[in-house]
Amino acid sequence: MTRPNDKKKQPVPTCGVAHDRLDPADQEACAQGLPCGVREQMQALLGKYDGDVGLVASWLGASERTVRRHAKGTFLPAGFRLRDQLTWRALRASCPVYIAEDQAEAERLAQGAAQRDARRALRERRDLP
Repeated sequence: MTRPNDKKKQPVPTCGVAHDRLDPADQEACAQGLPCGVREQMQALLGKYDGDVGLVASWLGASERTVRRHAKGTFLPAGFRLRDQLTWRALRASCPVYIAEDQAEAERLAQGAAQRDARRALRERRDLP
């Protein structure tokens, strides 16, 4: 699938199996919201995380200079590993299916932490003389 009016007709990344679970209308809406190309994906990640270049660089396994350069739009192509990491992170940050999965995982972890804290507090009360 390509977006209309794209200069290079770059293919729009899809979420794969997660994308197939959506209705056709939702698939189209999801595809329109996904950043296409290295520059757009880098700018989308920086926009989502308030321009924290160090955070994005550590996630991608690249230097801060590389992140800034690709966000600005460089003539040097991104390597395979950087492109793969960038596509995966951009999809996780913008696909509604992945966002819902991440929220469910965060809730599950928070619930586990609350249960662990409750058990710890109970154990500490028993240990007091």
